[in-house]
Amino acid sequence: MITELLKKFSGAQLTAIVLALIFTPAAVGAAVSFQPVAIVDPSTGKQSYVDNGRKLWTYDPVAGYRNNPYNFFQMSVNPVFADNTLHVIYTVPTGKALILTAVNISHYHGIAGNDNFLYVMTQNYGRYIAGFDDVNAAGTHTIDLGTGYYLHSGDRLQYLGGNGSNSTMGAIMSLTGYLVPDNTLPPVTAQVAAEQDVVVGEGVPPRKTGR
Repeated sequence: MITELLKKFSGAQLTAIVLALIFTPAAVGAAVSFQPVAIVDPSTGKQSYVDNGRKLWTYDPVAGYRNNPYNFFQMSVNPVFADNTLHVIYTVPTGKALILTAVNISHYHGIAGNDNFLYVMTQNYGRYIAGFDDVNAAGTHTIDLGTGYYLHSGDRLQYLGGNGSNSTMGAIMSLTGYLVPDNTLPPVTAQVAAEQDVVVGEGVPPRKTGR
């Protein structure tokens, strides 16, 4: 029956009918409607923001600190005296926490075939952060700490190095990271900090996250 009905229309008439169906939403279904809904922080009443590109904006405070040049931390130690003695090189300022993201060490004047080593650790808790053991007399070691190793206000960075003998191995070292308010990280006594701070074995433990 539909075929017989369509035969009664000319080609131009059929084209007009199809176009009317395409451009008239009511002909094929109800038009889509939108109801604005705000995403609101229930504790502050602050609303989320959507920009002109239809992107919903969120804010990660720690990532914000990391991406802000004002908070960048970069330290160079030159020369490093790797003389089998502990050396304190930095104390985290009051009210701040330091998140280290990378350590780069180049050593020289080592002894080929010996245990040329250098470890970076915290003084307050004796926690290992980064380092190397190398049988070559010279070399470069870049340690990426990923999302970071954090130290609280008052924590001190120190290093211990040597070449397996009583002579001093030379080195230069750079550390990079960023500073955040100390209260943005778990306190030392918090359960979450204890879960992040795990030491296995004796002596210098493997690198880990946390303190």
